[in-house]
Amino acid sequence: MKFKLEQIDPTSEAAKGIADGLAHYNLRRLGSRDLLPLCLAARNSEGEVIGGLLAITIWGWLLIERFWVTETARGQGLGSALLQQAEFDALARGCHHATLETFSFQSLPFYVRQGYEVYGQLDDFPLGQSRYSLRKQLGAYTGSDSVGRGTDQVRNVMTGNEAPEAVYLALLHSTTLDMLDRRDFSELLQVIVDRAGEILEAELAELMLLEGDELVTVACSRNQSQVLGDRVRRGQSLLSWRALDSGLPALIDDYSTWPGRRDIYNANPVHGVADFPIRIGSQSIGVLAMGRTLPDRPFTPAEVSLGMRFSMLAALVIDNARRDERVRNELAQRQAAEVILRQQNSELDAYARTVAHDLKIPLTTLIGMSRLLQAGNAMPEAARQQAIDAIYRTSLKMNQIIEALLSLSQQRLNHPAKLTSCEPSLIAHEASERLANRIVETSATVRIEPDLPAVQAHGPWLEEVFANLLSNAIKYGGKPPRIEIGGLRLGKQVQLWVRDHGPGIPESAQSQLFREFSRLDDNAVDIEGHGLGLSIVKRLVEAMMGQVGFDNPPDGGARFTMLLNAAS
Repeated sequence: MKFKLEQIDPTSEAAKGIADGLAHYNLRRLGSRDLLPLCLAARNSEGEVIGGLLAITIWGWLLIERFWVTETARGQGLGSALLQQAEFDALARGCHHATLETFSFQSLPFYVRQGYEVYGQLDDFPLGQSRYSLRKQLGAYTGSDSVGRGTDQVRNVMTGNEAPEAVYLALLHSTTLDMLDRRDFSELLQVIVDRAGEILEAELAELMLLEGDELVTVACSRNQSQVLGDRVRRGQSLLSWRALDSGLPALIDDYSTWPGRRDIYNANPVHGVADFPIRIGSQSIGVLAMGRTLPDRPFTPAEVSLGMRFSMLAALVIDNARRDERVRNELAQRQAAEVILRQQNSELDAYARTVAHDLKIPLTTLIGMSRLLQAGNAMPEAARQQAIDAIYRTSLKMNQIIEALLSLSQQRLNHPAKLTSCEPSLIAHEASERLANRIVETSATVRIEPDLPAVQAHGPWLEEVFANLLSNAIKYGGKPPRIEIGGLRLGKQVQLWVRDHGPGIPESAQSQLFREFSRLDDNAVDIEGHGLGLSIVKRLVEAMMGQVGFDNPPDGGARFTMLLNAAS
């Protein structure tokens, strides 16, 4: 047969035809459905709806479709009353089972306490959550013949007032899965408090962990947020410390009349109280404190037993989370150490390149003069003496460079150098002499302003800064390079600069200045260098409590500046 598929309006005749078709099919095979709605509502004294249940009865089953209680009315028995009344009405209609569905973020523990068992689970519906299908066999009603709407006329269809052991175990199991699924530690602590309140039917709950000689509230039920972060020493919260020290539950039937009560709980009058120790092995690490706001509801022995089992479970989960957090912290520290190690290796490589770069020029001079001396007796005595003097001066300069580099290595190892009063004009001349051969080879002119203001600096480092800035200016300062070294006093500081008259620094390259292995012009293949000079300048100036900068003057060129403290 041929057919066509299309989307339709759920209120259309086509949709009605589909529903009627299925209803007629079921009717032919099963007979009447006996489908009847069953709806309950609860109102407060002002007439406002604070809870309710929407269900149907069909084929001997109670199908609960909607069940809601406002947050302000939870934990006071209203949910149980609604559910039990619906079950009673369903029994009166001849139903033998009830079924409903709930989500992992809703009230699974509540339904389990009411005797429902999970027979189906659909994970990731919605994503990250689970949907549970539950059912319950309805028992015979044993209450009064005249049925009203309220807890006093409706009795629990289960035996006694406590759920059987199997229900508790199922509840603890589902709670364990829920807690183990939490990755954030603070979220886990809140889940422990929330689940404890549901399991023990306590409106008030707080979790205190031991920190030093104090018990600190790290999570609490949302209706007593005033206690979050509360810290108590011995003598301030007698019941909690008793539970912690003894390793046994500490109980009060009516906390509101107890002489040792604390004023912090006056906002929510507390009656029945049970504090359970949280223990890892033989050591108590905290207390799970539970409280009820309704009078005449002390914790029963069965509930105390359940509370102790839950506190043992909470201890295992907290200990597991702490171990997991320690492992994550150790991994994070190890990764951070690896980053630092890679950075240190990079800096060490940069330092090695700096050493080679700064020693290359004087070594070239020494090699050249040595070859002249090896030429033999044909060399005039005056020239021979001049070569010896050049070797001596170059050796002294190499020694100064090595001292500066050793000083730089100390700075890399966070060993601060002593800052003293330095004369920038004299130190700039020293740096210029280091580059004398380069200056001659490139026909560069270097003009140094005399009597620049004195600064607080470390002499070898300041010379290294000038040498690097001069080297860059010779490379990029035009042909031939024209270089100026100047400065002026700005209050308690002195601004020094090295300026060239080259093409300036393009805007695209400005963000890379002062970074290691960044060159001002990567297309200048005829210019030697490793891209280390400006990163060294920045490191050394900052080590001397100063700042580096640059600009492109309006009349051309580039100007690198350093701002240092003026000498007193």
